Amino acid sequence: MRRIFAAFFLLTLSATSSATADGPDYWRVSGIADGDELNMRRGPSVKFQVARKLPHNARQLLNLGCYPDFDQNEWQRLSKDEQKLATNMRWCRVMHQGLTGWIYSRYLKED
Repeated sequence: MRRIFAAFFLLTLSATSSATADGPDYWRVSGIADGDELNMRRGPSVKFQVARKLPHNARQLLNLGCYPDFDQNEWQRLSKDEQKLATNMRWCRVMHQGLTGWIYSRYLKED
């Protein structure tokens, strides 16, 4: 299991070195209740330590790329189940006030 996770992590780092051409330049935090905070993690999993806690209304998170990353043609070839699975495991690497970390994509919207 550790080998699989290590391989996924290395692939994720190489796949997200720069933002994708069709993605937003910046994200904002979304789906977090007023007064709550969102964990920005040191890696693309809840198993990684929290690097920073972001307020529910944080904005201007620089998009450094998301994984998995599919272009339009690749996405359309996936079954509905595969699309759901890919969406559920999508993490985005962001920079916020000089600190880089990972956020689960469910909590990000284009800014």
